[in-house]
Amino acid sequence: MALNNAIVRNKTIIQEILSADHKFILDKVIEKELITGREYTKLKSINKGDAEDLVIKLVDTLINKGRQSEFIELLQDEKVLETYPKLKVVEWGDSGSTASSSSLSIGHGDNKTVVEPWEKTRG
Repeated sequence: MALNNAIVRNKTIIQEILSADHKFILDKVIEKELITGREYTKLKSINKGDAEDLVIKLVDTLINKGRQSEFIELLQDEKVLETYPKLKVVEWGDSGSTASSSSLSIGHGDNKTVVEPWEKTRG
């Protein structure tokens, strides 16, 4: 259950990271059959300039379908981590540990927040 809550707990960070290359994660999700062809087509048709909106809707779709643990597995895949190296600092389990000790910058422009892994609260 805690692993399923990891997506909700880290939703903003995940959306921020995945928005950098929304087409890649959308292709990976359909490749792993976490969404249907119809859902893929619907997500792909979202306004081309709004990557963040696409990722928000993708994450919400996966949460609503109960596919959180499979999505987390996908996000920890070697190829996905090569594309989104900032995912290495996201906390997935109850241990409070992260896969990396590097900090993560979240936000846009002057509103960025730097989150150091040791500053995160344990769930």
